[in-house]
Amino acid sequence: MELGEAVADADLPLCTIVILNLDGHHHLEPCFTALRALDYPEDRFEVLLIDNASSDGSVESVRHDHAWVRLVENDTNVGFSAGCNQGAALSPEAEVLVFLNNDMRVEPRWLRELVSPIARGECSTTTARMYSWDGKLMNSAGGGMNFHGIGIQRGYLEEPGESYAWPRKTLFACGGAMAVDAGVFEEVGGFEAAPFVDEVVFEDDLAKAHVARALDLTLDDDRAERFAAVVGAPDLVDGHRAQLRVDGD
Repeated sequence: MELGEAVADADLPLCTIVILNLDGHHHLEPCFTALRALDYPEDRFEVLLIDNASSDGSVESVRHDHAWVRLVENDTNVGFSAGCNQGAALSPEAEVLVFLNNDMRVEPRWLRELVSPIARGECSTTTARMYSWDGKLMNSAGGGMNFHGIGIQRGYLEEPGESYAWPRKTLFACGGAMAVDAGVFEEVGGFEAAPFVDEVVFEDDLAKAHVARALDLTLDDDRAERFAAVVGAPDLVDGHRAQLRVDGD
């Protein structure tokens, strides 16, 4: 598929980037450093951290080192889907909601390119290509489903190549790095609110709601690259412990 022209700064949507955290103190510095360097008007986006009762100093670190991040502290771990819905509910001014895992570092143009297709009216939801922390392997290049109804990530653990270097339609967006029109998110009821389910369940649920509404989800192009912790690797990579996740993460 082809994307439209670049969106002018004045026409970029107001965005809230919602990040969930539970004892992820070691991830926050590289994540926030990358977000601080975004090529996006500062008055048109905010970062909202929903902390699910961390005990590793995450909250104190955000207050001391990243006071520009809006912080919400939960007394208990409410889970990923409920935490994302909480962040959305606390962002009534946002025109586009962006969900990002805490173990990510993004390219400067990531947000601009991620939300531009939504701003142009080409789709209601986008997702970014995801790589291993060192960029040598793909983590996700869009969502799909096999004949058994199990969600899969296109390109999972494959080497980056030309087949992943262009925008395309995808069945669902990965909640690790996605953007959605705030009105659409509210209309379809957000993420499935059941606590502590595999992410693929509520991503698929959200995708089904979009399909029922006859809306498209679009994979962002190569200008919106970002990196995730290596999936399935138990060793240390660039000083960050890799996280084991389900395919839908």
